[in-house]
Order: sequence, then structure tokens, then C-alpha cells
Amino acid sequence: MAIIEGGVGQDPTIERNAGVQEAIKPYPNIKIVATQSVDWTRKGGCKVMEGYIQKYPTGFLQGVFCASDEMMMGALEALQAAHLTDLNGWFFSGDGQLEGLQMVLQGVAIADTQNSPFHGGPALQAAIAITQGMKLNGASIMRDNQTLTNITSE
Repeated sequence: MAIIEGGVGQDPTIERNAGVQEAIKPYPNIKIVATQSVDWTRKGGCKVMEGYIQKYPTGFLQGVFCASDEMMMGALEALQAAHLTDLNGWFFSGDGQLEGLQMVLQGVAIADTQNSPFHGGPALQAAIAITQGMKLNGASIMRDNQTLTNITSE
């Protein structure tokens, strides 16, 4: 598998990579063959995927983790431009943006995770409350991450 990660040395990059490493520990056959940092953008994801397409033969990569949906969308654009579909269904991303979730529903991505509290209801509720003059006490709101996947139990 390959990884398209965010900015070098940034906490989200470090933490998401640590999560990937932890998740694949029980699966010794899964090997990370490439990791490249970009700038969390669609353009960056596209550029890295173009490099992977040139470096690895079709069918070599068995999955791609993109640290953001924007980078995943860029990687998918690179695959589409190269008329490749071998990785469809083998992307995983970590933002839970609408486009990323749509890719899961379409079977192009296998899963997408929302990383609360940075996304979703609690952040929106807090923003609305602040605009209405409410003062918040600075307490953290912790929620479990939510993952949408197209894997079924069948």
C-alpha cells in the first residue's frame, strides 16, 4: 500500500500515520511501499499519485491511504486521467467530507472517517452559539470517530 500524507512534521500527519501503522500491525502481509508528504490539497494528491503511477506497474499497489479527502480526490483525478481503475475501492481517507463520503457510496473508496471534534455537529453547534453571544467555558467535546465503509458482513 501507499500513503499520501499531509505536511511534514505536522501533528495531524504524525497522528494519522501512527494510526495507519497501528491498524496494519495485525496484518503482516500489508506492506507500506511508499509514503509521500504533500500540502493537504487536491493538487498535491494528484501530483503524488501521478508519481506513483509512473513508479509502480498497474496492479502493484493494493491500497492507498490519503490523510485528507482533498488529497484522495486529487489522487483519483490522476487515476482517471491515466484511465486506470485498479485501485477503485481501495482508497481510505480521513476527513469525512461530502465528496469523500460519496466516493465510499460509489465504491471508489473503501472507507472515510470523520475526526471529531474538528468536523460535524459539535463544532457547528459551538460556532452558532458563539455567533449568538454565548460564552463557552473552553471544555473539550470528545466524540468517537465515525467511519463510513462500503464493507458488508456478507
